[in-house]
Amino acid sequence: MAELLTERIVFPGGRTALCVRAPEETDAQSLIAALDLSEPRALLILNGGTAELDAHVAASLEELFSAAARTVIEQGFTVITGATDAGIFRLFGDALEKAGTLSAPCIGVTSAGQVKPSDLEPHHTHFVLVEVEEWSESVPLMYRLAAELSRRCPSLVLFASGGEITIDEMRQNVEQGREMIVIAGSGRSSDALTAALRGEPSAVEPFKSIAREARVTVFDLAEPPAALSNLIRSRLAKRV
Repeated sequence: MAELLTERIVFPGGRTALCVRAPEETDAQSLIAALDLSEPRALLILNGGTAELDAHVAASLEELFSAAARTVIEQGFTVITGATDAGIFRLFGDALEKAGTLSAPCIGVTSAGQVKPSDLEPHHTHFVLVEVEEWSESVPLMYRLAAELSRRCPSLVLFASGGEITIDEMRQNVEQGREMIVIAGSGRSSDALTAALRGEPSAVEPFKSIAREARVTVFDLAEPPAALSNLIRSRLAKRV
């Protein structure tokens, strides 16, 4: 495979991030080498919605993510997100900035055909722009990267809100045997999976099938932020 193209993105204010442009068939080891990543202590994946959030939901997620970000920084956990400066990824990026200096990589993975540098969340350290046109087409490489990074360390995925692409991401985690935390009350796909897990009459496919196969902890939007940080720490730090 040809050498992957890398560039340094400079955001307003002088913050920079290493960006790799990767064909969709790129193998994970080549990508890790291009990103110059070392073996993680533990891996947290954040997936979910980039659509505009209800004001109450956004405010609650902001508090939860603030607690989660502090744990990420204190523990030195590597993070993978959907990269864009929108929805839950913007909230999490803002939380990282307020929490302090990153002690491990925060890697955003998204479709090169859908974004330009100004669309990327500026508090990440690394980006992978997959050379595809559709948002959903970047998911397989995101999860090949996640699988390789988590071969020798604990990993966990956190879902908040989300649409059709989130369904694909949930299935990837089922296939890789990764535990999920789903924030109930955050909307859309996260709430649909919660309904299926609880056996509610409103539950529908494919969430019912995912619920039968997945390892999921449901975390309610109204729970204390410290409870989320403790949950993440307990899952990721227990074998670190």
